[in-house]
Amino acid sequence: MDVFQHAIKQHIVATVRACPESLVIFDKMDKMPSGIMDVVKPFLEYNQPVEGTNYRHSVFLCLRLVNVHSHAACVYLLWNSVCLYM
Repeated sequence: MDVFQHAIKQHIVATVRACPESLVIFDKMDKMPSGIMDVVKPFLEYNQPVEGTNYRHSVFLCLRLVNVHSHAACVYLLWNSVCLYM
């Protein structure tokens, strides 16, 4: 579990450093072990930079498998709205 938590943390840090306006999606949150959210919380809770990286412009989506089509539609609409402003 510790290796998986470390890998997720490193992936988030690398992604947001490469693109501060990143969209990070966690799917099937209801099936993930509880320790995973402990890794994600620091990126969501603070307005101050975490380890020198500012996460205030990143979007974190935590999804449950309820209706796959509605999730895909939301991501599509979000992507189109972001692309319009670029």
